[in-house]
Amino acid sequence: SIFAPNPSPQVTDVGNRQGMLVREAVTKMLRRADDYQFQLTPLVIAIRATPALVEDLDLQARTIAGVMAGFPATVIGSLVSVLINWINSGELWELQQSLPLGAPLSHANAAGVLHMPLMAALKLASVPHVVWRTAAADTTLGTAQIRAGEKVIVSLREAVVHGGDEMLMFGGARTPGENWTPHACSGYFMAMGTMLGVVAALLTAGTLRRTADPRVLILSKP
Repeated sequence: SIFAPNPSPQVTDVGNRQGMLVREAVTKMLRRADDYQFQLTPLVIAIRATPALVEDLDLQARTIAGVMAGFPATVIGSLVSVLINWINSGELWELQQSLPLGAPLSHANAAGVLHMPLMAALKLASVPHVVWRTAAADTTLGTAQIRAGEKVIVSLREAVVHGGDEMLMFGGARTPGENWTPHACSGYFMAMGTMLGVVAALLTAGTLRRTADPRVLILSKP
């Protein structure tokens, strides 16, 4: 993926061409599935069943392609940052002591132990670190004068670390309320569920030992 506020014309061209190839490939996949050539995954089936997408094959393909491009990169990047932070600080083993090794764990129990530490670690290394928007009209932001067409770049990490609502890490909240915004991360609940599940599975898998590389642990089954 290309994630930068001002990509060069060459990078923009490559991104546009690769994006079209992905879109065409996903469209072909959906058409093959409609011809009963293979079974789609539950997530893709759920996306296609969304009322706003049911009758629009192109929008289905664009949405699925967007999930493919945006979800893995941000979730894996966030998860790696969280785990390295916990390994370096020793918090990984403190959290592990709060969970039953080798025993089934409900979502509620895992969230009760891990949600707050997970959010605290994400604040230190949000992925992406920055977002940007193009001003639709002349305006002011604090003391800055913003002209229509200019890009406004915001550091999510700095906004949260310096007292902003933690949901700013995700561009705001998707659910109606004080921090609602239409640009908030549409995959927030799926991403948090995925990270919570991966962390809970790791911490309950057995004894974890450090290695020289913080990205690598030695696991001994109970």
